[in-house]
Amino acid sequence: MFDNIQPYLNNITDILQRKRINQNITLQDLEKRCHDLGLKISSDTILKIEEGKLIPKTDQLFIILSALGSDIKIDDLNF
Repeated sequence: MFDNIQPYLNNITDILQRKRINQNITLQDLEKRCHDLGLKISSDTILKIEEGKLIPKTDQLFIILSALGSDIKIDDLNF
């Protein structure tokens, strides 16, 4: 696995927060969008993810990014 996951986590959290702020989406709005996509997550949890205090689970990450209208790219795969 990763010897030091922190740089990856910092990159992910920066992307999430930047995308949300650039779109003028509040934490509460993002919470609602996630709920509409089937993820029960609180705005407090989203904030903890953005601050790097909580590592998101894979399903959380995919749904949060989808709620922000983002494509997810892993090597040659696009979701």
